[in-house]
Amino acid sequence: EVVTNPGGDLVNTYIAPAQSDYWGGSGYTIVASGFVDPSQNSDGASFGLWAAGPYGGSLQPLATLGNFEYDNVCDAAAVAIGSSINLSNTGLTVEAGEPSPDGGSCYTTTTWCENVLSNTIWMKFVAPTSGDVTLTTCSESTNFNTQLAVYSGTCSDFSTFVQVGANDDTDFNDPDYCDLGAYGGSRLPLCGLVSGATYYIQLDGTYVNFGNFELSIEEGSTCKARIKVIHNSADLAAAVVDVRVNGEFPDAGFFGGYLDDMEFRSSSDFITVDAETPLTITVNSADSEDDNSPLFTKIVTLAPNSTNIIIAEGIISTGGYVPAIFDLNLVSNAKEGNFFGTETDVLFYHGCTDGFSVDLKELGTNQTLASSFQFRDTTGYVTLPTSDNYLVQINLAGTSLALDSVQAALTSYNLGGAAITLCYSGFQEPINNSNGPELGMWFARSYGGAMQQFISPIQNDLPCGAILLPNDGSIVSGNNTGATTDSAEVYAPQGFEPQGNWGNIDPVKSVWYKFVAPSVGVEVSTCHENTILDTKIAIWEYTDCGSYATYNLKGAQDDAGSNCTVGLGFPGFSSIADMCGLTVGQTYLVQVCSYGSFTTPGAFDISIDSIFCVVGLDETKNISNFKIYPNPTNGTEVTVECANAKNSLTAIEILDGTGKLVKSYNYKNMAAGNFKQQLDVANLTNGLYFVNLVSNGKIASTKLQIIK
Repeated sequence: EVVTNPGGDLVNTYIAPAQSDYWGGSGYTIVASGFVDPSQNSDGASFGLWAAGPYGGSLQPLATLGNFEYDNVCDAAAVAIGSSINLSNTGLTVEAGEPSPDGGSCYTTTTWCENVLSNTIWMKFVAPTSGDVTLTTCSESTNFNTQLAVYSGTCSDFSTFVQVGANDDTDFNDPDYCDLGAYGGSRLPLCGLVSGATYYIQLDGTYVNFGNFELSIEEGSTCKARIKVIHNSADLAAAVVDVRVNGEFPDAGFFGGYLDDMEFRSSSDFITVDAETPLTITVNSADSEDDNSPLFTKIVTLAPNSTNIIIAEGIISTGGYVPAIFDLNLVSNAKEGNFFGTETDVLFYHGCTDGFSVDLKELGTNQTLASSFQFRDTTGYVTLPTSDNYLVQINLAGTSLALDSVQAALTSYNLGGAAITLCYSGFQEPINNSNGPELGMWFARSYGGAMQQFISPIQNDLPCGAILLPNDGSIVSGNNTGATTDSAEVYAPQGFEPQGNWGNIDPVKSVWYKFVAPSVGVEVSTCHENTILDTKIAIWEYTDCGSYATYNLKGAQDDAGSNCTVGLGFPGFSSIADMCGLTVGQTYLVQVCSYGSFTTPGAFDISIDSIFCVVGLDETKNISNFKIYPNPTNGTEVTVECANAKNSLTAIEILDGTGKLVKSYNYKNMAAGNFKQQLDVANLTNGLYFVNLVSNGKIASTKLQIIK
């Protein structure tokens, strides 16, 4: 509230939208600005409260309480064709059930960047006889990032509303790009409206923006459409081509074109072209000077405000291939993105000229994605929660015969919020098709560039696919490139102790192995010559490989440090996990991961071997800092040292790798505390030994390697 003086007359009550995402986390200065009585001040600006944000630019007026004009659609402000209106959406609200366009792409005439409504204001107009209009907020008077949508329907019933068009921002390469006022002005051309019908305009701010704007409506429009070209012709004669629209390479969006020298398994950006007029699309050989002598020509007419994909498919050559007529396959109702960063829209396309009719099934959910899917077929979009856990199986149509399967790793490829075209691309039988590219699942993003491949899943990417390791110390090569992380995957506790934990708890790009325990003590190691990967490992006891709830951690290790001196990467980053108390003959799982998400996946070697364990081992409670040096040794003597022995030391024992006692040193009346002793090992042969310290019935054990 603003009053003339303490206890005086009320000037006005203002609303500051401090709960909005736009204000949250920022510092604002509220300025009392202007004249209470402009008539006494050269008719200057009227009084009001204005907000100055953390960045430069125009101040934003605070709305006054009760000043909610045009907040509801049935109170929409009328705008005449050929005129403009200046308004503000500051402090306005969202009606229950209010519609919004799809989010995910800023530059179309059907979507917004994001579709979370915040401060909507409503206007309306009556369509002219021509049915063609252009709406724009591109003006010096517009001081925030706007988004527009137009609907037909009855204002009192949102269920009758039909979206006619929507726009958030003009494209940087659009000739009508807006460079007036604040960044993010909107421009929406509309064609074919019903003459005399009333249409409702919804205006909001992108990402909870608000402020002043000027909206103008002019009669006439050059309506636009959006196209994206995907090159999926596996014919070597079309390996690289030029694609033109009306003889030109059109302005191709923010990221670049890709229509000039377009390679097989690549795609263009979404491109803005004219709608409701014939477009001549030509495919020429690479490095062509113009569209004369094209390899192929197609004329298309696109619906206004439509979004389309054009797929180059089939065979141009007259021999050497299983025949399939070349074409440009027009797919309507395409999408450029999904506003929700946790979802991915997937359009499936069968582009294999010699391929079977197939069924596509997602094995995890048993969802059928396509049935009797043949060359040139496309599906509608399937919206999937973004995850790496999708296993798409390709079956011969109408049968359970699996031809292939791929792991749709949506998270690993950063496809949250994306719309992709997943192409069944290449040849079923390359030998019958000039030894062309093999069949695979390749996807095109909404922006241009080379397509990427979803590969067949790694056998041991999940625990139930674990590879059996020998338990005799033999080395097995592994690699976690292409591996994924299950959303509920287990992990070792975080810590920096030598054994039992990881420095980073994230189970990044895990691969799985299993072994049958050869003894109660086992060492799992990636400390080998060919290990490149910075590994961390965990060993799990389990009853059901498919249920993490049945897993029990038996051992873990992150970095072996100075205990590992070999490897092609950083030897100290390899892992050596020693465990006691296993059940002989029982199967255990081994989880091998990258250290962190920033770690490059790669190759490693892994081995399982027996170690000697002593029943009653209690190193931490009875004896601490037990060490032996030098170790390994090639000499005749080693030093045994420990600290804080809580009871008298009674013996030191040396056992060979089989557990046979080979030396023993007995002590009487040794006081508790620190201990240091030299041991004679001159007569011991090369090999692995175990040195035990016996104290009050408890035993601490460590390994000794003798190399002479």
